Amino acid sequence: MSRILVLILIIFSQKTCAQNQVRFISESIDFIIDSDHFSVNGLYHFSNRTDQNLKQTILFPFPENEETSITRVYNLTYNTQIPYHQTKNSITFQLH
Repeated sequence: MSRILVLILIIFSQKTCAQNQVRFISESIDFIIDSDHFSVNGLYHFSNRTDQNLKQTILFPFPENEETSITRVYNLTYNTQIPYHQTKNSITFQLH
């Protein structure tokens, strides 16, 4: 039992340290509602808190019971699209 607890603590601390390297700064979200759709456009600002190049996975959840489609994930700093993976209740992508 104590070995499992130690393993869980090690995994948790590694995940926590990695998350502290990328800082979420701000967001700007626009909502559009018409007779058929509800749309959300979000700008999210992150910064690298280290002097190293990082690769960090970002996850955005959304309601599982709703039909959700993602148009694009885009890096405005480098003017490039970011590949993403969508499931029925979330989207994940990598920050570089």
